[in-house]
Amino acid sequence: MKFLIVALDYFFGLAFLLLFLLFTPLADDWSPFTVRFFFISGFLGMSLAQMWFPVNLGRTANDSGQLFRNALGVSLVFIVGTYITMRILYHPGVDTGRWLSLIGVAFLFCFLVFRWLEKKALTRLWASGYKVVRVIAIGNGDNFSRIIRHFAKSPGLGFRIVGCYTDDPSTEYAETLGSVAEGMEIIRSNKSFPGTIDALLCGFPTSESRSLNDCAFYCNSRVLRYYYAPSDDTLGVHLKPMLIGNDEVFTLFHLPLSIPTNQFIKRAFDIVFSVCVLIPLGLFIPIIALIIKRQSPGPIFFKQARTGMDGRTFMCYKFRSMHVNKDADKVQATKDDPRKFPFGNFMRKSNIDELPQFWNVLKNDMSIVGPRPHMLKHTEMYSKLLDKYMVRHFVKPGITGWAQESGFRGETKELWQMEGRVKCDIWYIEHWSFWLDIRIILLTVKSVFIHDKQAY
Repeated sequence: MKFLIVALDYFFGLAFLLLFLLFTPLADDWSPFTVRFFFISGFLGMSLAQMWFPVNLGRTANDSGQLFRNALGVSLVFIVGTYITMRILYHPGVDTGRWLSLIGVAFLFCFLVFRWLEKKALTRLWASGYKVVRVIAIGNGDNFSRIIRHFAKSPGLGFRIVGCYTDDPSTEYAETLGSVAEGMEIIRSNKSFPGTIDALLCGFPTSESRSLNDCAFYCNSRVLRYYYAPSDDTLGVHLKPMLIGNDEVFTLFHLPLSIPTNQFIKRAFDIVFSVCVLIPLGLFIPIIALIIKRQSPGPIFFKQARTGMDGRTFMCYKFRSMHVNKDADKVQATKDDPRKFPFGNFMRKSNIDELPQFWNVLKNDMSIVGPRPHMLKHTEMYSKLLDKYMVRHFVKPGITGWAQESGFRGETKELWQMEGRVKCDIWYIEHWSFWLDIRIILLTVKSVFIHDKQAY
């Protein structure tokens, strides 16, 4: 199967090169050597593509964004190689730019279509039962149950839970063969599980090192794949491997924004975007100020101490949307809050009150996208109630964030609402990319025109 897919990829690349040769103007001195050189270059290009796309030959799956980025990278490499080849083989009079544009777009389109078809074909094969990985699952916990449920609902992943040893009666997506103790007895006595299996999925707390070691030893001795799903991490954060010099250590969080290149990209975008917003905003400030003054005596801007990156305190700026009151630093805004005046209520629903925070972005206190900064009282309160609450301060706070676009916006009446917000913030921190920021910004712009019920 793998050989067939690789062969099809190479066939696609060579067919593309052949079409390129048939429909582009050749130099007068085209020779058999240059023909061979061109085909060998294309063949090596497709080999490079295989190294960039090993995921479809395995059991893991890239999302569509990753697929596009990898295809774009391969296409850019191919375009650069083609440009160099064309400069060597073609006359100066040939319109290199036009042909290069056509070749680049065609190659990217064909490559994306081919990879999409390949992924669909593999998904259908695995869903039909072709070479599925048969898994015995043993353990407890929400994360353990979630993975079993995901395997059951996504047969195209190529995994089948043939049986489960658990003490959790809510595990309904796999046949329960016994308790965890009964499963561990089979493992420690080195007996065989019922039926034929290819892998073992374990869901234990990290504190149960003996059980984890026994499962690993059992898999090694029987040539089984070993998968581990920690069951004691309610916010979905796991230990991540990283290298310090030549030594491998494990860390709690993978932080893409700890890489200087990513920091530069995010900061540069923040500066450019903020300047583009603040320049036209300056024209509207007198109008906004006049309306605020007419409806509510007091300052135009509201400033409040909030918790920023690394737990540092900074002053956050907003257009004032409430009457001056003594509870501003203690009580969250509610849906029918009597402290809001009419225009202030409109500003809050349309996010206009947040626009002065682009000044905070220029000052480097905030970023355009990131976890929303909370007032100091809430930081003190929730840091005692949620053990991972302060993790959200590993990055700069944002004007908008993934949690807000995932439904966790506005007042947090119950603890689970803040827990959901923290979970989303941690997910954003660990999965940051420039394209994710763009997506969140577009969703935020959409919410300006389509009212969010949580915006008050």
